[in-house]
Amino acid sequence: MPESPVSESEFATLMRPFAPFEARPTLAVAVSGGRDSRALALLARQWTSRRGGRVVALVVDHGLRPESAAEARQTRLWLTARGIEAHVLRWRSMSRPRAGLQEVARAARYRLLLDWCGRQGVLHLLTAHQADDQAETYALRAERDSGPMGLAAMSAVVEFPEARLLRPLLPVARARLTASLRARAQTWIDDPSNSDPRFARGQLRRDGLPMPSAAALRHAAAFAVRRVADEGAIADALACCATPHPLGAVLIDHAIWLGVPAERSPSVLAAVIAMVAGTAYPPRRDRTQRAVAHMRAVAWPPGRPPAGVTLGGCRILWRGNGWLVVREPASIVGPGGGDAEAGLWDGRFDLGRAQGAGPGKLPVSAASREHWAKAWPSTPGLPVLLAALPCGKRTGRLYLLPVEGGCPQTGRRSIKACFRPLRPLAAGPFFPCFDTAKGQIVN
Repeated sequence: MPESPVSESEFATLMRPFAPFEARPTLAVAVSGGRDSRALALLARQWTSRRGGRVVALVVDHGLRPESAAEARQTRLWLTARGIEAHVLRWRSMSRPRAGLQEVARAARYRLLLDWCGRQGVLHLLTAHQADDQAETYALRAERDSGPMGLAAMSAVVEFPEARLLRPLLPVARARLTASLRARAQTWIDDPSNSDPRFARGQLRRDGLPMPSAAALRHAAAFAVRRVADEGAIADALACCATPHPLGAVLIDHAIWLGVPAERSPSVLAAVIAMVAGTAYPPRRDRTQRAVAHMRAVAWPPGRPPAGVTLGGCRILWRGNGWLVVREPASIVGPGGGDAEAGLWDGRFDLGRAQGAGPGKLPVSAASREHWAKAWPSTPGLPVLLAALPCGKRTGRLYLLPVEGGCPQTGRRSIKACFRPLRPLAAGPFFPCFDTAKGQIVN
């Protein structure tokens, strides 16, 4: 039996849990040109027109394939021909890593989208993740042993300072979105990288899910209910034991940390690691548990501080009466981490030009620990933190970029850095997927 298109009334039901909206809402929609995002753009346009609002489509050109620029232009023309305002956002970066490129590109995409929303005052950013994506996310996280928090898969709402990210299509199968386009005689562009077996999701699509999609969604929904119940306690624990620093580190008070229930400790530490590392995902559950066991041990040799550990691109070091979590310099993305016009450097620092700064690029990289040890020989421990900060280089000299709220430096001031990681220490509450027919959490 052929799948039915998503109707206007059904999409209104999908949007209802995200209310309230302003009187004449403006929705930004991330559009790749693929079938899912094109269907979302058309459905969102219909929804906003009924409410006196508007839709703005944002097309990101990563520049990862030679034809991506032409595809972005074609997608923009397709949108404008249907009365949808559209903008192409281009990712410009002087350094792109060979390893982990998809994760870096994903972080850059979200940063471009959110920055645009922040500048334009648009409060809602919609993405076209749907039920098949949700089932794949559950399968991938189960394979990585992500733990109960990760196995809840994607939240239908994610709060960011610039806008809130909405995923209204999570309960809808891809086949129904395809049917929605065909019913409107609309075409789409399939990105070949989405099925590239070199990447985990592409390999999963080639090989198929290890379980039926419906079963994966049921498991994810069950973990979502559990996550909603646990998030408050985890946020409370983070507020008590973890102190963030604008230089991109977090100090965990050891005495309070020992009082965190053992079953929640891995989730608390994973949240700290994800923020400090600037990654979209927390570290593997088994590795996190090993680090927790080390940090909660009490039988350390007398008079000797405990040894540090590494986890998820971070170093966890004993300092004073607690654990200092800092970025591991060797894990910084790419040979330089980014440049002054790339926006988000290493998934952690937003690089912006100071007011009145002149044009021109300033290459940005990370300094070695040895460099900072020579620069600040009388400050024990500081090089560990400074070695993972963005540095500008001109005429053979290295400058630590001024960090808002941190330690401003003398020297070049045309670039400033602000610690703005991809994941906040305590994110907004998890919002489970809703069943459109029953108007309740899928379980």
